[in-house]
Amino acid sequence: MSAAGKLYESAVTKRLSCAAFAAVVLAPVASAAPVALRVTASDTHPGAQRVALKLRFDGELQCGTVAGRALKVTLPAAAQIPSSVAPRALLVNGQQAGSIVVRRNVITVTPKHPPDLCDIVTGGAIRITFTRRAGLGNPVKAGTYPIVVAQGAALARGRLIVR
Repeated sequence: MSAAGKLYESAVTKRLSCAAFAAVVLAPVASAAPVALRVTASDTHPGAQRVALKLRFDGELQCGTVAGRALKVTLPAAAQIPSSVAPRALLVNGQQAGSIVVRRNVITVTPKHPPDLCDIVTGGAIRITFTRRAGLGNPVKAGTYPIVVAQGAALARGRLIVR
């Protein structure tokens, strides 16, 4: 059983309030060291246009979803990033994004908020997919470029390799 599962089981048996349970579960998440971010690009050639980019990391889920909390994706400054990205061009765990704000190389994604959401917070896989329609392009020079995703205070770090 995962650490989050053990915490949940303990909270249920001790009948902690939702606030107490959230404090127990979220304290380790907020103070944790950065986690690994898996980066997959549809094309790794320098200067490639309309590149689909898949990012995967373990983050915080509420009732199994990335519920309404903003995810900040910091792409390489050398990447080709459009001034706006349509919500249909970006998926979070397979669902269309709610809203997207682009500021230089930082893309803030707010997932759609499901109507009926419970109070159970656990860890789980988060997948962010920039489809080709997002209009991303690789840096024009070969190299290794950092990508960071922030979910609140938690960070996931990975690298885009262009060759």
